[in-house]
Amino acid sequence: MRFRMLIPLAALALVASCGDEDRATNPPPPQDQSTIDDTPRENREAEVAALWMAGELFAPGKLYEELRDDLSAIRDEYLDSIPETAIQFFPPWVVTQLIILPDNATWDKIRGGEPNPVDSLNVIFHATGLDTLRFSWLWGLISYEGRLHPQRLAEIYAAQPGVIVAEPNGYGGDWDNMYPWKHDGHMTYLFRSGYGDCPAGCIFSDFWYFRRVDGHTEYVGAYSTENDPMAPDWWDEAKTAYDRFWEGGASLPREAEAFRRDVRTDARDSSPAPQSGAR
Repeated sequence: MRFRMLIPLAALALVASCGDEDRATNPPPPQDQSTIDDTPRENREAEVAALWMAGELFAPGKLYEELRDDLSAIRDEYLDSIPETAIQFFPPWVVTQLIILPDNATWDKIRGGEPNPVDSLNVIFHATGLDTLRFSWLWGLISYEGRLHPQRLAEIYAAQPGVIVAEPNGYGGDWDNMYPWKHDGHMTYLFRSGYGDCPAGCIFSDFWYFRRVDGHTEYVGAYSTENDPMAPDWWDEAKTAYDRFWEGGASLPREAEAFRRDVRTDARDSSPAPQSGAR
């Protein structure tokens, strides 16, 4: 049976009066004028894709708008002839959740409603609840109202006293997807349909590649890993985003090193870590 603890926002607001030792440190500055109040945005796909591309805590507004408008233009023009352009971007992790492992003292404060850094950050980032994971009372799953980059969020939580581990809640397996990327100053979009034992990693894939240049869509071509004997000339460019997605990286350089500066990588408690594949 899972212990469930939803944090009342009124109670969390009391954290504002807590002492320095229980207050979250170094809340991140907004990037590209985006803040916690800008999320969730209307277009989920464009917001999540912008989070992945930029690697910032909040989806940059200009990138979000570019992705939204480009994808709308591509689908308006090509959906009838290439139905696979309906495939939407799906991230490698849940953008509304974070997994944490607080030490025992911090868990006691959370469960007892006492001021603590976790609750303080939950207020800042508009958390809607905190559950313990089904396999362990020691690990917590935080849910958020908006869409946030969970790797950046994990770095912030991990820097707080009393938090041993913070990490994204990732997805397993493989799936159809759309991979956006920026090449030579213009956006590109690679649509992929995978098949053949996809829970273990799709064996074959069909790809369709588009460029957006000066407000116009250029259909570059299609490629099937099963049926085409050789990759097309444009494949080295097109597969950049696909490769980076599975490497866990982001396409655009981010200015978020300050978030990483104080991240504590050493364990601060003797509580055991989960076994691989336990979630």
